Amino acid sequence: MWVFLVAGVTESWSIAAEQSPDPSSAVTQSYSATAVQAFSPVLDLNFETLAKSKESLSPSSEGRSDQDRTSAVDFRLELGDEILADLRDRRLDELGLYLLDDLPPSSAVPETERQRRRWYLLERGNQTEQLQDELQDVLARAEGDLRLEIGLRLGDLLLRTGHPARARGVFQQLLLEEVPREGAVQQLRQRIVLSYFDEGRFSDAATFADHLTAESAPDQPSWRLLRALIALSLARPEEAVTLLRDETSIEAKLWRIFARWRDESVSATLGLVAIGQIKVPADSRELVVLRSAIIAQLAKWPEHARTRAMALESLVQSEAKLPALLRIDAKTELLTAYIQIARLTLAQEGISLVSLDVVRNYQRSYGPEDALSQRALGVALILQEKAMGIPISSDSWLIRHLIEAGVPGLLPVFFGDGGIAAEVEEVSAESLMLLVDEALRREDLPAAARLQVRIETPTPGIDLGEWTVRTARIHVLGGNAVLGARQLADWLSGLEGMTPASLDRVMQILFDLQFIGEHRLALDLFEVIAPLVRTASHRRELFYWSAQSYIGLEEYARGAAFFLESARLSGDQYPFWQQSALYQAAKALESAALYEDAAKVYRGLLGGSSEPKMQAKLRYRLAQIERRRAERSSD
Repeated sequence: MWVFLVAGVTESWSIAAEQSPDPSSAVTQSYSATAVQAFSPVLDLNFETLAKSKESLSPSSEGRSDQDRTSAVDFRLELGDEILADLRDRRLDELGLYLLDDLPPSSAVPETERQRRRWYLLERGNQTEQLQDELQDVLARAEGDLRLEIGLRLGDLLLRTGHPARARGVFQQLLLEEVPREGAVQQLRQRIVLSYFDEGRFSDAATFADHLTAESAPDQPSWRLLRALIALSLARPEEAVTLLRDETSIEAKLWRIFARWRDESVSATLGLVAIGQIKVPADSRELVVLRSAIIAQLAKWPEHARTRAMALESLVQSEAKLPALLRIDAKTELLTAYIQIARLTLAQEGISLVSLDVVRNYQRSYGPEDALSQRALGVALILQEKAMGIPISSDSWLIRHLIEAGVPGLLPVFFGDGGIAAEVEEVSAESLMLLVDEALRREDLPAAARLQVRIETPTPGIDLGEWTVRTARIHVLGGNAVLGARQLADWLSGLEGMTPASLDRVMQILFDLQFIGEHRLALDLFEVIAPLVRTASHRRELFYWSAQSYIGLEEYARGAAFFLESARLSGDQYPFWQQSALYQAAKALESAALYEDAAKVYRGLLGGSSEPKMQAKLRYRLAQIERRRAERSSD
């Protein structure tokens, strides 16, 4: 339901701003950085375990002053409830849910409190069906105060998720039982009234509300607001005004203005002025939408067209559900408002909308100064072109305008499935490219790919290669990897050469394919690229990255061979690359169970390494190979 009538029973936890991960490191690293990518224990295989240094490893207090002594701390390498609070603040809810199931119970935190934390994370993650199942399961076994708490939580969840009849069933069942507190009885009965209202059964809601008011006279602001909304729904605005007369909340003030307009005690103009004097927090999405919806109801006269259009623009960009009192077809109403604004704007210039050439010239040469009139004129032009059966020509202008005016959220309202200006099939290739650019800007790669697939050829003036590389990458990252790889391969097959810089750009798409696990597609493209390679560095890179894809396909022996070829092509001129390729080759040989060859490569690297950490790493790998050999022999 739209209004804030039921106090939330979920825990309110503070939320920290999310942080973006650090960018990945460069593809090419030094040998030591590439080989030792993750921390591993350093083993001293010489077994120098006897204490030979001046400092003993045994704990001793000799020679230590009182200053140096520290009190003993009961430290354990265990995760506790503190990590759960930290994950909650970081909004790492998936890991939080996992740990709530995985960590052993703590004597400091009751099991019921852990359940509440889990339910909070489930609701914050919009896993409402899972949450409903768990609450119903606990409710069936709970008793006393816990049963009341779980029942209220479940019923409120059902109300918020659009199941008022089911919620009412929960509340009524709790009422049939012995509720331990009188205040709880009143809460349940108020929620039953709310469930009737949410279901659209306003007469039943009014009847139950009157009975409850007569018996216990609840006086909470939320209860008076609910009764006022019921009265408005039953065409009794005078009663609503009386109920809201002394209310001070922003929501109640907005509804009071609406009720006074409905009972004709204020005009639409005065009502709009009064709404403009109410300060609504910009970060309160529900209140912003409520204000816009009430403005759209009041501003129905032509002289209010601009005010109405701005309110409707806000509504069509919001997914918030409106109460039945304010529900309208915002898209259709916005179209009507735009046409009114366009006709008034053109009438001031003595121009008719049917004179398309004159209108276009006015729009592009002079045009109205304010952005709202500009886009109203753009929409009106497109609709007039469609009505006259001629190709639309103002679509790209309107798309650019929406982006430049800072209202890109209107793009899917105007263009696309159910767009009020034009369907995607009706817009030009230039407009499609603008829509693709906007989808990429908001990082909606699937949407960009869906639009890109409709552009068969680049628009005039755009380089074919640039267009192909861009298109292929959009498809690869947007879910059409096969299509993107095929388009790129078709274009590459027709080339006789390519600059190193261009080749690097193409290689990035192959890295994208590897990243999403499409190693076979990447290998096919590596083969297509190979004839275009002109530099020694690219030759060794092609073998190296092809080897990575073979490893991804678990073809370890072939991957090892490609790593070794990359090392051979590196020569002594690029020692870091060579050693990195050799190390990766040895790991691949080990994975392929070719232990003799793996040991030979490791020993070769050990002989050429002067870094203690790297030497320890290589000795560790050799020790592992010896262990596997012994296991194989014993078998």
